[in-house]
Amino acid sequence: MVGHSRGGEAVAIAAAFNKLERYPNSAWIKWDFNFEIKSVIAIAPVDQQHKPAGHPVEIVDVNYLVLHGAHDADVSKYYGLRQIQRVTFTDPESNLFKAGLYIYQANHGQFNSVWGNRDYGLPLKPFLNVRPLLKPEEQQQIAKLYISAFL
Repeated sequence: MVGHSRGGEAVAIAAAFNKLERYPNSAWIKWDFNFEIKSVIAIAPVDQQHKPAGHPVEIVDVNYLVLHGAHDADVSKYYGLRQIQRVTFTDPESNLFKAGLYIYQANHGQFNSVWGNRDYGLPLKPFLNVRPLLKPEEQQQIAKLYISAFL
């Protein structure tokens, strides 16, 4: 699964919820998902905007990759690093792994072809210095390269 921004947190939540037998906020609600989720890729994710039962999301036995731009003006902190620290593997001999990539001159919006190079909306949008940013196609190529290698 791949998610960007709030979707980056959403894929982590989905991976965690996938293995639960009950909804964390109400044990009355039974679950039986058990999808074959092997990997989660979070692009410039937020973290802990949703805390099931008041706890940060923990991922167990799922590969995890986070990409984050060093020039991200929307999610200005490398929140994916916090999620990496909450990814655990029950079998140390498994081939599962977690990794993070902090990309110099990458911003928040140019990981896709829609959001563009202005991570702020009005009224601050015109004041954002976009000169140091990678070109959109360069930033997207870096993401494609690392995501394809990860998978």
